[in-house]
Amino acid sequence: MEEKNETIPPITTGSWLVTIILSTIPVVNLVALLYWAFSKSTDPNKANWSRAMLILILISIILFIAVAAISGISIFGLLSEGPDFIENPVY
Repeated sequence: MEEKNETIPPITTGSWLVTIILSTIPVVNLVALLYWAFSKSTDPNKANWSRAMLILILISIILFIAVAAISGISIFGLLSEGPDFIENPVY
């Protein structure tokens, strides 16, 4: 079996700078990351980085939803079972 020994030129600093700047702009980052992650013409290093960033974004969204749900349930429980400060104020 023959191994492919093709070398890929490194991504330049300027290209990484543009990549990181684009990945910080809301909505544009999702479009750019999806393009870089799944395009056949994208450098493999940038494609792997884009896939990792998409996974991190997905994990962040899941954690945010979990924390928001737990906080909402806790606050709702406190408000529905706590003392009524309007009708019976405590001084």
